[in-house]
Amino acid sequence: MQFTYPYDGVLNSNTNGLITELDSYGRETNLLNVGDIIVSIDGVQYRDSVPVYENKQPGDTVDFVVIRDGNIVPITIHLITLQIEAILSIAVVVILALMFWGMGVGVLAFKPGDITSNLFFLFTQVSALFLASGLSSSVGPSWTSSLFNFLLLLIGPITVHLHYYFNQEIKFRRRRGILVSLYSIALIGGSPYIVLGAQTFRSYPWFSQHYTAGLFFLIINLAMVIGILIYDYRYAVTPGVRSKIRIVVLGGVVSLTPLITLTLLPGALLGQPIVPYNMAFLFLGLFPLTYGYAIARHRLIEIDRHVNRGATFILVFSILGGVYAILYSIPNFVLPPNLTNDALINTLLVLILASIFPILYRRMQRVVDSAFYGGWYDYRSAVTQITRSLEQITEMSSLAKTVGDRLVNILQLQDACIFLRDLDGSFSVIEVAPYPSPDSRDSLSFNTLPQNSLTYLLNIGASGRNELREKLAEVNLSPEEHELLDSQQIYLWVPVIGHGQVLGLFALGPKLGGDVYSGEDMDILRIVARQMGPLIENIHLVTRLRQYAAELEKRVDERTAELHAAKERVEAVLSSVGDGVIVTDLDGNIITVNQAFEEQSGFQETEVIGEPLYSLLNGKDNEEQSLQIREALGSEFRWSGELSTTQKGGRNYDVLLTIAPFRNQHG
Repeated sequence: MQFTYPYDGVLNSNTNGLITELDSYGRETNLLNVGDIIVSIDGVQYRDSVPVYENKQPGDTVDFVVIRDGNIVPITIHLITLQIEAILSIAVVVILALMFWGMGVGVLAFKPGDITSNLFFLFTQVSALFLASGLSSSVGPSWTSSLFNFLLLLIGPITVHLHYYFNQEIKFRRRRGILVSLYSIALIGGSPYIVLGAQTFRSYPWFSQHYTAGLFFLIINLAMVIGILIYDYRYAVTPGVRSKIRIVVLGGVVSLTPLITLTLLPGALLGQPIVPYNMAFLFLGLFPLTYGYAIARHRLIEIDRHVNRGATFILVFSILGGVYAILYSIPNFVLPPNLTNDALINTLLVLILASIFPILYRRMQRVVDSAFYGGWYDYRSAVTQITRSLEQITEMSSLAKTVGDRLVNILQLQDACIFLRDLDGSFSVIEVAPYPSPDSRDSLSFNTLPQNSLTYLLNIGASGRNELREKLAEVNLSPEEHELLDSQQIYLWVPVIGHGQVLGLFALGPKLGGDVYSGEDMDILRIVARQMGPLIENIHLVTRLRQYAAELEKRVDERTAELHAAKERVEAVLSSVGDGVIVTDLDGNIITVNQAFEEQSGFQETEVIGEPLYSLLNGKDNEEQSLQIREALGSEFRWSGELSTTQKGGRNYDVLLTIAPFRNQHG
C-alpha cells in the first residue's frame, strides 16, 4: 500500500493554525517553526482551507503566509508523500480507534443486554468515531471536521454516564439532573458545528473562545470520571468489588490524567499541548484494554505490583505538566507581551518543578499505595515489614502477637487469630489482633486446640472457610476445631508447617472494606508462614535449653543443700563425740577436727587445717607406729594403738589412736 497524500512536514496544528509539532522535513526543507501561525494557504484563509491540499499532489508547491514572532512571513511549501514519522503518528490513532471499536463489539457480543455493556459499547464506538474523524478532519470532507468538533463535546457526558454504572451503579439524588445538564450543554454547544458546519463556524469572531470552552468542558467531564472511579473504589458496596475494579480504576486514572494535564489543559490555556495528542492517545489505550477485560470476564489480570511505580511516575509528571501550564499562562495573562521573557520564565518554572518533584513523588506514591494497594505495592516489601526482626523474639506469645498485629496492619484485615504449637504439642499459644479493648464484646476468643488438630492441613494448605468445609466433610474434627471453622469472623486458614508437622495456624478475618484476598496476599501469607516454621522451632529449642538449665540449676541447689545438711550433721556428730576426731584427705592433710580434739591438744581447728597428720605424731617413740599406720592405710586396713604426743603448750600426753579409711558411695 502506498500513501500518496501530499505532506508538508506539519504533524500537528490547532484550529487557529498554530503549528504545535513538526518533523525534520517541515523544519529543514519547508523552514517552518513550531509556534508559527498559518494565516493562509495559496491565498485562502486557513480556517476556510479545510480540507487542506484537496486538489494538490506530492511534488506540488503551495504558498503559506504565517505569523512568526509577530511578523508576517511568506513561505513556499514543497509537498511530498507521507513520511514514516507521519505514518506512525497516524497509525497510533488508527490502532487506538480500532482497539476501542473491537473492545466495544467484543464486550457487547459476550455480555448483551446489560446496561453497563450497552453504555460501554456506545462509549467505545463514539470514541473510535471521534478519533477517526479527528484524524481525517484536516484532509477529508468538511463534514468530518464538523463531526469531530461535535463529538469533542459529546464524548465527555457519555464517559460520565458510563461510569455511573461501571464499575458499580452509583445512586445519588441529583444524578439524573447532572446527566441531563451535561448532555444539554454538549448538544447546545455542538449544534453550530452540525447546523453551520465547522468551516463556516470558524469564521465567527468568537469561535476561538467557543473551542476553548469546549476543551474545558471536556476536562471537567474527564475530571468527574476520575472522581467517580476513586469513589467506586473507596465505597465498594459488595464484597470483592474493590479487588475486581482495582486495575480498572488505576487504568482509568493513568490514562485520563496525562490527557487532561499534559494535552487538554495546556491546549486550552496556552494554545498548544505539552505532549502532542498522538502521544497522549497512547495512554488512552489502557481504557479499552482494562475496561473491556473487566466487563467481559468480571475479574482482572493481577498486574498491580508491576504497574505501580510506572503509574506513580505518570501521575507525577502529569501533575507537574499541569502545574507548568498554569504557572506559564499566568505571566502571559497578567503582563504585556513585551515584558515577558520566555527564557527567564522557563528557567524559574524548571527550578520550581524540580524543587517540588521529590515531595510530590513521595506523596503520590503514598496515595497510589494506600488507595489502590492497601498501603503496599509489592509482596517483597510487605513480607519484609511482617518478618522484620522476628528472629530476635524468644517467646511464643510475643511472636504470635507481633505477627498478628503486622498482618492486620499491612494486609488491611479486620482481625486475625494466631495459634502456635507449644512444647507439649497443643496449640495453646493464642493471640488476637488487633488487641481487644477491655469493654469489647466482639473480639476473637478461642480455646486451645488439642495435639491432634490441624494435621489435615499438611495436604490442604491455605484454604477459605467454605472450601475447608467441603474438604473436611468426612474428617472427624474436635469441638475446638468446629468452633473455629464455624466462626463468622474467620475467613481464611493458613497453616505454619515445619519438618512435616503443623506448627501453627493463621486464622484470618475478612479484609477491610469487603476486599478479597488477592494472589499477592496469598503469596505474602505463604512466605510468612514458611518463615515462621524455623522461628517456632528455634523458640522451642531455646525454651527446652532454658528448662534444662533451670532443672540443672535446681538439682545443683538441691545437691548443695543436701551436702550442706550432711556437713552440718557430720559436724553435729563430731561435736557431740567425747573423743577427739581428726579428718584428713587421701594425702594425710587435716581437713577438720572436733571440739574434743581442740580441748585435748590445745590446738584450734584453724591452726591445724591443712597440716600433715604425722606432724602431730611428734613423739620420740612414734617412728615405728607411723610406719605401721602408713602400711595399714596403704592396704586400706584399720589401725589402732597407743601413741605419745605433745600438746600445744609442750606437755607430753598419751593417746589411744584409731585410724580407719572412710569410703564414699562409689567405694
